[in-house]
Amino acid sequence: MKLIDCQNIINFYGRTNDGVKTYLVTEWAENGNLREYILGQNIGLKLKIRIAYDIAKGLDFLNSVKMVHRDIRSENIVITDHEIAKITNFKFSRRFNEATSNISVNEECVRYSAPEMLRREISREKEKIDNYSIKYDTKCEVYSFGILLWEIAECRIPYEQFEDFMVIRKKVLDGYREKFTPGTGIPKKYQDLVNKSVDQNPGSRPTFSRMLTNLQDIFRCLEDHPNSNRLPPVRKMTQCTIVAAAEDCEINWDSFDYM
Repeated sequence: MKLIDCQNIINFYGRTNDGVKTYLVTEWAENGNLREYILGQNIGLKLKIRIAYDIAKGLDFLNSVKMVHRDIRSENIVITDHEIAKITNFKFSRRFNEATSNISVNEECVRYSAPEMLRREISREKEKIDNYSIKYDTKCEVYSFGILLWEIAECRIPYEQFEDFMVIRKKVLDGYREKFTPGTGIPKKYQDLVNKSVDQNPGSRPTFSRMLTNLQDIFRCLEDHPNSNRLPPVRKMTQCTIVAAAEDCEINWDSFDYM
């Protein structure tokens, strides 16, 4: 496991064991995961944008140190008691130069999976082999974040009207995307950013740095007063701290579910 020094990524403190399995020890997020948080209460537009901005900061930092998370979804974002969003669950994370093709699209992730990854999964199912020309990269991560941005704005689970994950997969491959509810006050710039992020063509999707800048601009447009609810500045990272778990211990990866 690698620990990155970033405010919007969960802090890793160490590991412990019960004599059988090894567990990872991380900071506690009082408000639970993002899905529970947004479905459990009526949050305002400014807070929605700030949460989106927090996540964008974390993803932009990961990109700057050449890492991809590979499982961006609302259950893998936690909210602290100060309402700061942090990325967690780095079970599948990899560096850019490491193999990123050996990841399956399971049912839980289909809602956030880029169409190119869904096509690769179909190829795997039919031919029983991987199409190694298609790898998970930052463009796939941008797509997942775009779906998450829609979920934050709408406070609804993506594609919740479809019970069959195979139907969701077909819909996405056919170009279907969830729409914004009219009259909810979601800024057009935010909607445009989401639509670009989930474009069928990976090359048309924005970078994380562009998304971060856009979200910051959107928030500033919502400010009622010059000094109200200002976003914290993007902190320049000069280094990242790497903490590797010992190779001779068996990590209980289930513990990531509670990070």
